[in-house]
Amino acid sequence: MLREVKERLFLCGIAVAAVLTVMPLFHIIYTVAVEGIPVLMKAGLNFLTDTLAPPGEGLGGIGPANFWDFGNHNSRIAPRPASSGDNRSLCS
Repeated sequence: MLREVKERLFLCGIAVAAVLTVMPLFHIIYTVAVEGIPVLMKAGLNFLTDTLAPPGEGLGGIGPANFWDFGNHNSRIAPRPASSGDNRSLCS
């Protein structure tokens, strides 16, 4: 009898701990959805390609932060400086 009571208390404690653990995660997801979806609906798909807007001039977009825009991955990599006869690899 005592063992069954301890087992039920332990299981209830685990359930409460699990719920308390995931509550902040669900709160963050809910807040991002409630606050973000109306803004994304207002901006449309241009939000993904537009550049940042100056402060106070509208919504802007995340175009510069989008790494996979139009498949041009090398445009953000700075060219390697010319060396003076040193042909060693950067990794060696």
